[in-house]
Amino acid sequence: SVETESSEPVESSVEEEAVTETEVVTGDWDPVPTEQTGDHVTDYSSGSQDRIEIKQAAAMATGIDPDNMSEHWVGNDGTNQGVYATVSDGYQGEQYRVHIQWVDGQGWQATAVEAAE
Repeated sequence: SVETESSEPVESSVEEEAVTETEVVTGDWDPVPTEQTGDHVTDYSSGSQDRIEIKQAAAMATGIDPDNMSEHWVGNDGTNQGVYATVSDGYQGEQYRVHIQWVDGQGWQATAVEAAE
């Protein structure tokens, strides 16, 4: 029983290390110029102007060619004006989670990129 008790803290510390090793890259990327005017309400539907501009912001932050980018998920990040997009270079490439904020009057701006699990 002593070995079991000592192994539990070791397991939890390994999990904590794995979480802290996830690298988050923040950047000072410019907003993607928007064609949208008026009060902004995010339209998540495929092919919408928001989705086009969110993809452009994700491409700018990751360096992935938008023509080769696969979008696995685009959704609200829990704030009123933010989204995150999970994208990869092609369908099988490494996935990234890109945090993107709406900037009134300017457009979608990537704020951080991290490796998606």
